[in-house]
Amino acid sequence: TPIGAIEAYRTVTNYAITPIVGLVETGFRLSPDPREVADVFEAPVAFLMDPANHERRSRAWQGGERSFYVMPWEGRFIWGATAGMIKTLYDRHYG
Repeated sequence: TPIGAIEAYRTVTNYAITPIVGLVETGFRLSPDPREVADVFEAPVAFLMDPANHERRSRAWQGGERSFYVMPWEGRFIWGATAGMIKTLYDRHYG
């Protein structure tokens, strides 16, 4: 069930993504496209909305340095645009 949209998130490659926040029912099934998604997992909202889990990292990229957020969760990493959108949601509601 959609709750609403948050402001568009612009990626480093200049794509504008409009995140939609919603609720899902227990037992819902995902059908990720294996050409686009390598892995699907859940992380608790409390973890995602805890600023202690919003790590800022940087890497060399195209002759410069690129900064981005990383949210390590149980041996996996939420990073890049996904982490940026989660951070935007956090900032909108708590920041």
